[in-house]
Amino acid sequence: MASYKIIFKGEICENSDRDKIDTLLAKFFKIPVEKASQLFNGKEYSLKKRLDVDDAIAMQQKLLGIGVITRLIKEETLASDITYQQAEPQSQHVEPDPNKTDESQQAELSVWWQKKFVLIEKLEVESYKPSFKEKFFAQFNPLALLLNIIYYFIKGMWTKGILLWFGMTVYWVLLEIIEENGIFIKESLYVVPPFMIPMLLVNRDYYLFKTKGEITWGFVPQLFIKPFAQKLMALFCIISLALDITFAMLPIDLYDGVWRANKDGATVKIELSAFEPSISINGTNFPVLEVITDDTDLATLKVQMVDGSSVNWKLKTIEDNNGEYYIAMKTHSGRQDRLSYVKDIY
Repeated sequence: MASYKIIFKGEICENSDRDKIDTLLAKFFKIPVEKASQLFNGKEYSLKKRLDVDDAIAMQQKLLGIGVITRLIKEETLASDITYQQAEPQSQHVEPDPNKTDESQQAELSVWWQKKFVLIEKLEVESYKPSFKEKFFAQFNPLALLLNIIYYFIKGMWTKGILLWFGMTVYWVLLEIIEENGIFIKESLYVVPPFMIPMLLVNRDYYLFKTKGEITWGFVPQLFIKPFAQKLMALFCIISLALDITFAMLPIDLYDGVWRANKDGATVKIELSAFEPSISINGTNFPVLEVITDDTDLATLKVQMVDGSSVNWKLKTIEDNNGEYYIAMKTHSGRQDRLSYVKDIY
């Protein structure tokens, strides 16, 4: 049968009053203040033993409420009065900091992070059934959603940050390769997965980084965490980002010209840089009410149809293997075509 004990190593919440905590601890355990003060002598103490999971978590929360940080250790009973302690699992690829003790690392944490750490530890207990609110609080991190992988670097998790950056860059490159073959990808696929994944991972990653020294995930090959590999991945990401920024600065008159549709041979005349932007297909003119170039080489056009309605068309400039540009065009009806350059308008 499993039971739990509460371990105290002298850790308290940031900005807590030590003298006040001595008094609160003495009152909590009904012991003299002098004895409560002795718990901060740098040794590890078991404050309570043989608790079931619910009682252990409840006591840990009460202690956190008075500013005391503790750990839960699982014990298994082999026979009467014979137990063994389940060692805390060690994560792969661990890099401990020799200049910091557990206590000094915990002292750096804000109360917000300390509460998250306690909750993450609760979720590690197999028999514990967390509520949706607890799961949400344990995973959600608004700053990580806003800053994305930059948040990993701010928190000192450089290895995981570079791995995530590299993974996202490869993901974006694959999507662009797919689009270069004439298949349009929804813009949400470029944005949602890369921004949601770091946000959902960062809290537990930071917990493992601060408590166990984990610098990467267990499934990552050792090759990818070597310094030279990290530098190569970072260089690849920087070059890719520089190319994206270069394409983002391409002027909209890059689309201007007379083009030929590959499927039906229609003549398409594009004038986006004109005073009154428009697109004409076989002589039928469609005014362009708005041009949005919010992606690297993708333009979203708000086009006015013959009946007066407004629809969205998309144009994407693509460079072929010969260094020549063509346009991938998608209309509101889902029709896709490749436009080959014929001549300038003027």
